[in-house]
Amino acid sequence: MQTANMLPGGIEKYLRFYKMGLLIISIFGIYLGISGLYLIIVDNNYISGISLFLAALLLSPPPIGISNMVARNLHLELTMGIKVGFSSLLLLIGWYFLEG
Repeated sequence: MQTANMLPGGIEKYLRFYKMGLLIISIFGIYLGISGLYLIIVDNNYISGISLFLAALLLSPPPIGISNMVARNLHLELTMGIKVGFSSLLLLIGWYFLEG
């Protein structure tokens, strides 16, 4: 919390920025999840759909995402770098196999 005190706006500005980031990531995760389910159910494009849906689960915050479940059950903490890297790989796989 030392870095929050060094910010120009103080802790309130830091928390507002943090909440806005969670909101944007949540909206992006919901969009990816719905797109993945659409590809699986309607288009029968399973590789792209599953990869987009898994990326959505990985990026979503704790009520929706699987990061807490992985940390609890496998005793493996997923850092933000690992989540972003793995979800980027899943998004690239989904894009590559997407039929246009």
